[in-house]
Amino acid sequence: MLVYRILKFLFRIAVSVFYREVYVQGRSLLPAQGPLIVAVNHPNTFMDPIVVALQLRQRSGFLANGGIFTNALLKWVFARLHLIPVYRPQDVKEGEKVDNTATFQKSHGYLLQGGTLMIFPEGSSVHEMKLRKLKTGTARIALETAAQKDFRSGLRISPVALTYSDPLFFGTRLSVVVSEPIAVDAYGDAYSADPMAAVQALTEHIRSSIQKNMVAAESKEHELLLKRIRKLYRDYLRDTSRKPLSKEDEFVMLQQIAAGIQYYEAEKPADYNRIQQRVNDYFNCLEQLELKEGLLAAGFTRYRKLLMFAGNLLLLVLFFPLCLLGLCTNYVPYKLPSIVEKSLGTDPEYRAGILMICGLIFFPLYYTLMCWLFIKFVSSHLLLLLLFIVALPVLGFFTLFYWRIVDSSAALFRYVSLSFNQQQLLHELSANRREILQELERAAAGLSASSK
Repeated sequence: MLVYRILKFLFRIAVSVFYREVYVQGRSLLPAQGPLIVAVNHPNTFMDPIVVALQLRQRSGFLANGGIFTNALLKWVFARLHLIPVYRPQDVKEGEKVDNTATFQKSHGYLLQGGTLMIFPEGSSVHEMKLRKLKTGTARIALETAAQKDFRSGLRISPVALTYSDPLFFGTRLSVVVSEPIAVDAYGDAYSADPMAAVQALTEHIRSSIQKNMVAAESKEHELLLKRIRKLYRDYLRDTSRKPLSKEDEFVMLQQIAAGIQYYEAEKPADYNRIQQRVNDYFNCLEQLELKEGLLAAGFTRYRKLLMFAGNLLLLVLFFPLCLLGLCTNYVPYKLPSIVEKSLGTDPEYRAGILMICGLIFFPLYYTLMCWLFIKFVSSHLLLLLLFIVALPVLGFFTLFYWRIVDSSAALFRYVSLSFNQQQLLHELSANRREILQELERAAAGLSASSK
């Protein structure tokens, strides 16, 4: 239990650093004790169980890919972490039959003892903003467990929906939305009458609960369009309201955009194709010119951009020594995780988890080395050493902020240069941007009218 708490503490810090924004809705709906199944969609292999476990007040067990239980040592470690293996055809030797009888029995026992078990009903992890077809195993485990108590078990299922703005990369956004718990005992009569029908009904209940709280894109094409419209609207609303969207407002906006994309492709394909073409052409042009979308907002005059660029340049010059110090004390552990991940050649679904876990290892080791060098060559005074230890992560965050200013300054310089050489092109892009936003507003009004 102590190891679990330590890991949870470390992962809480790591997740708060790895993701720029984490939006959590409905955490109070998670029961504080079992028996409980937490059913979660699975877009990000390593990160999903970590992110959801951090929302739970109690310890959780996990149904995990049987392919990782490769030797006796790992089996021992995973057992201590309450991982129960579930096997797929690719996890067993050729010619062997998949047999998860032991998995179901262990799951029943874990839940009957009042445990909390996290299960990913999709059965596999794929980086996509889409809920794939759910396996029936989650519902079967739940109903079979409740049946052993004559459907007086108190067992509940908490559906949790995860949405990543980009599952692969550091500094992105994540939403965690919890639905009302499902009382498994309520399916007792249906299970007695027709067990398979009850399994299908409960699976559908889980699916719909997760689906309604996701930002879902049915294809990579939809996903790209969703991200581009989101970018347009974020910049537009920021410029018109003069303040950033709240996490909740942005999540609602994303759901509405996703719903609009699905509606227009199904009901008004001509409008959908026109909007998609205009949005994609606009962003493709920006990419070719290496321009940032927000700089085309009406309030950003050339004079204002020149002032912003001059201010940024002054900040960069003044704080360059601090940035240099931050690079010396943080760049190596920041870069090493990427090198390790690339050398392992793992599937993309493992990338974020490997980066975060490597960061948890390399940063403390490198900071320890920095402290040793500080004591040896600078000072062994305790107060100075403590100040240096505090300064290490502060310098790291400052350097990240500094490089964002570098990136912003480069974008401003690019825009100002184009404003002298290709001013007409920028005017056309700005006009195109306004027309796209107007068309999107009309599309949103049409969607709203159709839902009444």
